[in-house]
Amino acid sequence: MCSAVLLVVAALALRAPLEDRALGRAAVLRMALETTGILGGVAALATAAAALGAQGALLRRPLEFEADPLAAQLRSSNELAPSRRRLEAEWHALRREPAGREQTAAAAERLLRVRLALVAAEALAREDARLRELDAAVPAALIGELEAAATVLASSRVLSHEARAAVGWQWGACGWRHCGAQADASQALWKLRSNLGMLAALEARFYLDVAVRALDEVLQLCAAEGLLERSRLPRSEYVPRPALERLLAIDEEDTGYDGAHKVLGTRLRAEKQYELEERVLLEENEEAAEGLRDSHSMIELGEEDDGADEGQGG
Repeated sequence: MCSAVLLVVAALALRAPLEDRALGRAAVLRMALETTGILGGVAALATAAAALGAQGALLRRPLEFEADPLAAQLRSSNELAPSRRRLEAEWHALRREPAGREQTAAAAERLLRVRLALVAAEALAREDARLRELDAAVPAALIGELEAAATVLASSRVLSHEARAAVGWQWGACGWRHCGAQADASQALWKLRSNLGMLAALEARFYLDVAVRALDEVLQLCAAEGLLERSRLPRSEYVPRPALERLLAIDEEDTGYDGAHKVLGTRLRAEKQYELEERVLLEENEEAAEGLRDSHSMIELGEEDDGADEGQGG
C-alpha cells in the first residue's frame, strides 16, 4: 500500500509543474491525501474480508463439543416442551382414571424387568475394566421405562395410600410432594450415566445400590398385593455398610480433625438423626433393663427379709 501511495504522489508531482497555475500546490497535496485515504480504506476492507473468511471457516468446522456422542442427547428448552406436555398429559390421564389391577400388574412386570437388567449392571460394576459397558447396560430408555412403570404404580387404585406414597413422584417433578423410591432410583441411575468415565468401580456400585434398594422396596410392595410372586424377585446383595462409609463424607465436626475423606457428598442429616434416635432408644432400653434388674433385686431382698423374720419368729 505504501508503494502505491508513493507512485501516486510521484505522478502528481510530475504533473504539478504543468498544472501549477490551474490547481496550485495545495490542490495537489489534497488530491494526494484523498488518494491515500481511498487506498487505505480499500486495504482495510481487504483485511476485514480476510478475517471474516477465516472466522467463517472456523464456524463451519465441527466443534469438539459437537463431536461428543453425548451432545446428541442434549435438548433445548423448545425441544423439551413437547416431552413435558406429553408427560403432563399422561399424569392427567392417570388422575382421571387411575390404573386398575391389570394395568398395575403390567407396570409391576415392567419394573421387574428393569430390576433384572440391573443384576447384569452390578456384575459389570465390580470390575474397573468393564465400567464403560454400563452405558449399554443402563441405557436412557431403561430409566424411562422405570419412571413410566413407577408412575403408574404411584397412581394405582390397587395399592394402598401408604404404598403409593412409598413409590412417590418422578425425580425432578416432586416439587413440594414426597419424593419416594421412584425418585431415588431414577436419580441414581441418571447420575451413574452422567458420570461414566469418571467413576471408580465402588462408586458405580454405590449408584446402582441406591437404585436396587429403591426398586426392591417397590417390588416388595407389589408382591404384598399379589401382583408378583415373591419367588420371582431377584436375590439382592447390597453394598455393605463399611464400604458405604468409605464413600460417604465424614463431617469434620464429627471426626475432630481436618481433611476428612469425601467422595460422593455429605452425610445426610436424616442419617445423623436416625443414628441419634437409635442411640437414645438403646440408652432407654438399657435404663429400663437396669430398672428391671433393680426391681428384681429389691423383690429378692424383700423375700430374704421375710424369710429371716419367719425364722426368728419360729
